[in-house]
Formats: sequence, C-alpha cells, structure tokens
Amino acid sequence: MLKAAVSIGAVLVSGTTILATTTHSTGSAVESTGVANTAENEVSGQQSEATLWGIYGHHNLHDCPINNKQTAEYVVEASKADLTPLFQKYGITALRDRYHSGLEHTFMWVFETTRPHDLEEFAIELGIASWNDLTFVPVRTFEDGVAPVVAKIHGIDY
Repeated sequence: MLKAAVSIGAVLVSGTTILATTTHSTGSAVESTGVANTAENEVSGQQSEATLWGIYGHHNLHDCPINNKQTAEYVVEASKADLTPLFQKYGITALRDRYHSGLEHTFMWVFETTRPHDLEEFAIELGIASWNDLTFVPVRTFEDGVAPVVAKIHGIDY
C-alpha cells in the first residue's frame, strides 16, 4: 500500500486561487487539491477552461529504472500504454510533453486539464506516485504568463 505525505500551498493566478500539492512516496495519508474560481467550481473542483499543470517527480537512486528492474519493467509497460482512458477519467485534455533527466532522477510532465485536483489520483492510478516524490504545480508560458504579469505588477509597458 502506498503511503504518502502531502503539503499544500496556494498560488494566486489572475485572481484565482489554485492549490498546489506535493506528494511524497513516504509518510502518511494522501489529501486532495482543488481550484476555487467560482462557487460551482469550488464544489465540483472543475474549471470551465483547461489550464496547464506540471507534475514534477523525483526518485532515489535505488528506485531509478536504470538501477531497479521492477521499476524498469513498469516504465517500459507505461510507455506502451494507451493513457486515453485515464486522461478522460481524470479530466486531462492534453499531454503537452514529458521531460526527463535520468542522472538527476527527475522528470516533469506538463498537462492541460480542467480538473487539476484529479492529477494526484491520476498519478496514483498510473503508478508514478509509488516510486517518486511528486509535486503538482500550475505552469504558464513565459510569454503568456510571466512577462505580462511582472510588467503589470511593476507598471512596465509590455
């Protein structure tokens, strides 16, 4: 059975509070995250528009697929799997990309989703939460989300 500890932090994006969650592969019970931008969304946890979210993962040297045959078998099977049913089940509208740094033992997968709170359950069902410490965070492109926001904050023409 997977044991996981969760820490929650809030991020303010365009007046919308989005909760980010970190799930660790050791510790206590798993908690959910959510999005609060309308009364209806607070209840359902669903956004009307898909937003970008990242799953950052980190594992130890012993769980690394390079060093652990059981994890390697999982990775090979997961690479062959049709994830469409899981995407539909958890409100994922697109997988933007999956980035990995093998020798750093880290990865980042970027999704578009209308239900970011369900990414945690997606990671658990997919199995990546069983051998990685995970962090779920809202992400934006530099051009669309960072430069205009900091320009507005500091009164800089953009």
